[in-house]
Amino acid sequence: MTGVAFTSAGVAAAGTESPRAYFRRYLAERVLRGSDLHWYFDQALPHFGESDEVRLAVEEIVDRLARLVGFDVAREDEASHAVWTSPGGHQMLVWVVDRATAVAGIGQATRARDARLASEHVTPWTEVSCLLVICGAASTRGLSEAMVLRRAGDHQRFATVDALRELAGLHERGDAAHETVLAVLKPASAFADPLVALIARQRER
Repeated sequence: MTGVAFTSAGVAAAGTESPRAYFRRYLAERVLRGSDLHWYFDQALPHFGESDEVRLAVEEIVDRLARLVGFDVAREDEASHAVWTSPGGHQMLVWVVDRATAVAGIGQATRARDARLASEHVTPWTEVSCLLVICGAASTRGLSEAMVLRRAGDHQRFATVDALRELAGLHERGDAAHETVLAVLKPASAFADPLVALIARQRER
């Protein structure tokens, strides 16, 4: 995987660009559909956690997938998370983690969300949630219980990278609009009404 962009040759080709910025541009120029990312995921995911290079590559691949399903994505070179913004204004803070760091990521995400809500990047009406994308095997029961114990379920959600890829595939085939993707990835509302309205709109298409 690192042969694609993060080798010394790739960095040399990037010139003054950082390896992250170079790979981001590389993906933007070559990947126009979510299905085009399958090879990149298959090459990178088995090695996630082995090096910072691979971790950065996976983050950029996941961010590219987000752009392809309709999010505006912002990520600074040294940031631990990206900000995915929906056309409707919902902001999602997104981390790419593995099983070993997923639980610790809950607290990190809560603190980052609190800081975001107090920043100039939001209005009093802006919704901000967190998404932790898990690479590799994960205990859904254990992580769900950890989320409950930390009282983060109202503003955080886990998703495996495989589920994210499947959701992007549904979007690519026209079976899930961006609004559906957002509804799946953000924490559920206390009311069922928004999801019912969304399903009704999908059936009208």
